[in-house]
Amino acid sequence: MTEFAAFTSIRPCQPTAAVACAVLLTALSCREHLPAYEEPTNLFSPKVLAALVYRSDQTAIYVSFVLVNRFDETLDGIADVDGTISVSLLRDPSTVRTFVLDATHLSARGYEPVSKRLRLDPGESVTLQVRYDFRDDSGRDLIASYLELRQDPSCPSRAVTGPEIYDIRASVRLFPRTQFTVAPPLSYVLCLPVPFVDDRVCLGPKGDHPETALCP
Repeated sequence: MTEFAAFTSIRPCQPTAAVACAVLLTALSCREHLPAYEEPTNLFSPKVLAALVYRSDQTAIYVSFVLVNRFDETLDGIADVDGTISVSLLRDPSTVRTFVLDATHLSARGYEPVSKRLRLDPGESVTLQVRYDFRDDSGRDLIASYLELRQDPSCPSRAVTGPEIYDIRASVRLFPRTQFTVAPPLSYVLCLPVPFVDDRVCLGPKGDHPETALCP
Protein backbone atom coordinates (compact mmCIF):
# COMPACT_ATOMS: atom_id res chain seq x y z
CA MET A 1 0.00 0.00 0.00
CA THR A 2 1.29 3.45 -0.86
CA GLU A 3 0.60 6.09 1.79
CA PHE A 4 0.84 9.78 0.95
CA ALA A 5 1.88 10.89 4.43
CA ALA A 6 4.99 11.51 6.53
CA PHE A 7 7.73 8.98 5.96
CA THR A 8 11.21 8.19 7.27
CA SER A 9 14.30 7.32 5.28
CA ILE A 10 16.37 6.14 8.27
CA ARG A 11 15.66 2.91 10.17
CA PRO A 12 17.45 2.28 13.54
CA CYS A 13 19.12 -1.11 14.09
CA GLN A 14 17.33 -3.56 16.36
CA PRO A 15 18.91 -4.66 19.65
CA THR A 16 19.18 -8.26 18.42
CA ALA A 17 21.43 -7.08 15.62
CA ALA A 18 24.21 -5.76 17.94
CA VAL A 19 26.98 -7.63 16.17
CA ALA A 20 25.85 -6.43 12.78
CA CYS A 21 25.63 -2.89 14.11
CA ALA A 22 29.17 -3.02 15.39
CA VAL A 23 30.35 -3.89 11.90
CA LEU A 24 28.25 -1.15 10.36
CA LEU A 25 29.61 1.42 12.80
CA THR A 26 33.10 0.96 11.42
CA ALA A 27 31.84 1.91 7.96
CA LEU A 28 29.02 4.43 8.43
CA SER A 29 26.89 4.17 11.56
CA CYS A 30 24.38 1.93 13.29
CA ARG A 31 21.70 3.23 10.96
CA GLU A 32 20.75 1.99 7.54
CA HIS A 33 20.25 4.79 5.02
CA LEU A 34 17.44 3.96 2.62
CA PRO A 35 17.23 5.28 -0.97
CA ALA A 36 15.57 8.67 -1.36
CA TYR A 37 11.79 8.32 -1.51
CA GLU A 38 10.13 9.09 -4.82
CA GLU A 39 6.39 9.46 -5.30
CA PRO A 40 4.91 7.12 -7.95
CA THR A 41 3.86 8.71 -11.22
CA ASN A 42 1.06 8.03 -13.73
CA LEU A 43 -1.25 6.83 -10.98
CA PHE A 44 -4.56 7.29 -12.77
CA SER A 45 -6.34 6.59 -16.05
CA PRO A 46 -8.49 9.72 -16.58
CA LYS A 47 -11.57 10.38 -18.68
CA VAL A 48 -14.27 13.06 -18.91
CA LEU A 49 -17.98 12.28 -19.29
CA ALA A 50 -20.87 14.68 -19.95
CA ALA A 51 -24.64 14.25 -19.68
CA LEU A 52 -27.51 16.60 -20.45
CA VAL A 53 -30.11 17.11 -17.72
CA TYR A 54 -33.37 18.53 -19.11
CA ARG A 55 -36.01 19.03 -16.43
CA SER A 56 -38.56 21.62 -15.33
CA ASP A 57 -36.24 22.78 -12.54
CA GLN A 58 -32.99 22.86 -14.50
CA THR A 59 -31.31 22.56 -17.86
CA ALA A 60 -27.65 21.78 -17.46
CA ILE A 61 -24.69 19.63 -18.46
CA TYR A 62 -23.25 17.49 -15.68
CA VAL A 63 -19.54 16.95 -16.23
CA SER A 64 -17.84 14.01 -14.50
CA PHE A 65 -14.06 13.71 -14.27
CA VAL A 66 -13.32 10.03 -13.56
CA LEU A 67 -9.91 8.77 -12.45
CA VAL A 68 -9.18 5.04 -12.13
CA ASN A 69 -6.29 3.84 -9.96
CA ARG A 70 -3.98 2.11 -12.44
CA PHE A 71 -1.26 1.59 -9.82
CA ASP A 72 -0.74 -1.97 -8.56
CA GLU A 73 -1.07 -0.88 -4.94
CA THR A 74 -3.73 0.73 -2.76
CA LEU A 75 -3.45 4.51 -2.58
CA ASP A 76 -4.21 5.83 0.89
CA GLY A 77 -3.84 9.35 2.24
CA ILE A 78 -5.43 12.70 2.98
CA ALA A 79 -7.02 14.12 -0.16
CA ASP A 80 -5.76 17.57 -1.13
CA VAL A 81 -7.79 18.30 -4.26
CA ASP A 82 -6.36 20.95 -6.58
CA GLY A 83 -7.50 21.30 -10.17
CA THR A 84 -10.01 22.66 -12.67
CA ILE A 85 -12.72 21.64 -15.10
CA SER A 86 -13.41 24.08 -17.94
CA VAL A 87 -16.27 24.22 -20.45
CA SER A 88 -16.41 26.49 -23.51
CA LEU A 89 -17.84 26.60 -27.00
CA LEU A 90 -15.19 25.20 -29.30
CA ARG A 91 -15.81 28.02 -31.79
CA ASP A 92 -15.36 30.74 -29.16
CA PRO A 93 -12.94 30.21 -26.24
CA SER A 94 -14.11 33.49 -24.66
CA THR A 95 -17.26 31.65 -23.50
CA VAL A 96 -15.22 29.59 -21.03
CA ARG A 97 -16.57 28.62 -17.62
CA THR A 98 -13.89 27.46 -15.19
CA PHE A 99 -14.69 25.38 -12.12
CA VAL A 100 -12.03 25.28 -9.39
CA LEU A 101 -12.09 21.79 -7.89
CA ASP A 102 -11.95 20.98 -4.20
CA ALA A 103 -12.96 18.12 -1.93
CA THR A 104 -16.67 19.02 -2.16
CA HIS A 105 -16.67 17.84 -5.79
CA LEU A 106 -15.18 14.44 -4.92
CA SER A 107 -16.96 11.13 -4.49
CA ALA A 108 -15.50 7.65 -4.09
CA ARG A 109 -16.33 4.46 -2.22
CA GLY A 110 -13.22 4.85 -0.07
CA TYR A 111 -13.55 8.56 0.71
CA GLU A 112 -14.32 9.85 4.22
CA PRO A 113 -15.52 13.49 3.93
CA VAL A 114 -14.94 14.36 7.60
CA SER A 115 -11.31 13.26 7.77
CA LYS A 116 -10.78 13.77 4.01
CA ARG A 117 -9.01 10.43 3.91
CA LEU A 118 -9.10 8.76 0.49
CA ARG A 119 -8.37 5.08 -0.06
CA LEU A 120 -8.35 3.64 -3.60
CA ASP A 121 -7.65 -0.01 -4.27
CA PRO A 122 -6.23 -1.00 -7.67
CA GLY A 123 -8.91 -0.53 -10.33
CA GLU A 124 -11.15 1.64 -8.12
CA SER A 125 -12.23 5.06 -9.28
CA VAL A 126 -12.85 8.54 -7.94
CA THR A 127 -15.22 11.04 -9.56
CA LEU A 128 -15.22 14.83 -9.48
CA GLN A 129 -18.45 16.35 -10.78
CA VAL A 130 -19.61 19.86 -11.66
CA ARG A 131 -22.87 21.33 -13.01
CA TYR A 132 -22.56 23.58 -16.06
CA ASP A 133 -25.56 25.90 -16.44
CA PHE A 134 -24.57 27.62 -19.71
CA ARG A 135 -23.01 30.65 -18.02
CA ASP A 136 -19.44 31.78 -18.65
CA ASP A 137 -16.89 33.15 -16.18
CA SER A 138 -18.32 36.67 -16.51
CA GLY A 139 -21.79 35.45 -15.52
CA ARG A 140 -23.19 35.85 -19.04
CA ASP A 141 -26.18 33.60 -19.76
CA LEU A 142 -25.29 32.00 -23.08
CA ILE A 143 -28.83 30.76 -23.66
CA ALA A 144 -30.33 34.23 -23.28
CA SER A 145 -27.70 36.31 -25.04
CA TYR A 146 -25.36 34.23 -27.18
CA LEU A 147 -26.55 30.89 -28.54
CA GLU A 148 -28.43 30.91 -31.83
CA LEU A 149 -31.94 29.52 -31.41
CA ARG A 150 -34.31 28.36 -34.11
CA GLN A 151 -37.82 27.00 -34.05
CA ASP A 152 -37.99 23.34 -33.13
CA PRO A 153 -39.85 21.73 -36.08
CA SER A 154 -41.13 19.01 -33.76
CA CYS A 155 -42.54 21.41 -31.15
CA PRO A 156 -44.14 24.86 -31.72
CA SER A 157 -43.64 25.69 -28.03
CA ARG A 158 -39.88 25.26 -28.07
CA ALA A 159 -36.72 26.47 -29.78
CA VAL A 160 -33.48 24.51 -30.23
CA THR A 161 -29.88 25.47 -30.87
CA GLY A 162 -28.00 24.18 -33.85
CA PRO A 163 -25.29 21.62 -33.13
CA GLU A 164 -22.76 23.24 -30.81
CA ILE A 165 -19.50 21.62 -29.80
CA TYR A 166 -18.58 22.14 -26.16
CA ASP A 167 -14.87 21.79 -25.40
CA ILE A 168 -14.45 20.22 -21.96
CA ARG A 169 -11.06 19.95 -20.26
CA ALA A 170 -10.01 18.72 -16.82
CA SER A 171 -6.90 18.35 -14.67
CA VAL A 172 -6.47 17.54 -10.99
CA ARG A 173 -4.05 16.54 -8.25
CA LEU A 174 -5.64 14.37 -5.56
CA PHE A 175 -2.80 13.89 -3.07
CA PRO A 176 -0.03 16.23 -1.89
CA ARG A 177 3.33 15.79 -3.65
CA THR A 178 1.80 13.86 -6.55
CA GLN A 179 1.62 15.01 -10.15
CA PHE A 180 -1.41 16.55 -11.85
CA THR A 181 -3.50 14.18 -13.94
CA VAL A 182 -4.77 15.69 -17.20
CA ALA A 183 -7.70 14.13 -19.06
CA PRO A 184 -7.95 14.01 -22.85
CA PRO A 185 -10.26 16.87 -23.96
CA LEU A 186 -13.89 15.95 -24.63
CA SER A 187 -15.81 17.43 -27.56
CA TYR A 188 -19.46 17.27 -26.55
CA VAL A 189 -21.99 17.91 -29.35
CA LEU A 190 -25.34 19.26 -28.19
CA CYS A 191 -28.57 20.61 -29.71
CA LEU A 192 -30.14 22.31 -26.71
CA PRO A 193 -33.95 22.63 -26.43
CA VAL A 194 -35.21 25.88 -24.86
CA PRO A 195 -37.34 26.30 -22.78
CA PHE A 196 -38.38 23.12 -20.97
CA VAL A 197 -41.56 21.60 -22.35
CA ASP A 198 -43.26 18.67 -20.66
CA ASP A 199 -43.15 15.36 -22.50
CA ARG A 200 -46.95 15.31 -22.49
CA VAL A 201 -46.82 18.32 -24.82
CA CYS A 202 -43.65 17.69 -26.84
CA LEU A 203 -41.24 14.79 -26.59
CA GLY A 204 -37.97 15.89 -25.03
CA PRO A 205 -34.42 14.72 -25.81
CA LYS A 206 -34.51 10.94 -25.41
CA GLY A 207 -32.78 7.81 -26.68
CA ASP A 208 -29.21 6.60 -26.58
CA HIS A 209 -27.91 10.06 -27.50
CA PRO A 210 -30.30 12.65 -26.04
CA GLU A 211 -27.78 15.43 -26.60
CA THR A 212 -28.28 15.20 -30.38
CA ALA A 213 -31.84 13.80 -30.49
CA LEU A 214 -33.33 17.19 -31.47
CA CYS A 215 -30.67 18.28 -33.94
CA PRO A 216 -32.21 19.52 -37.23
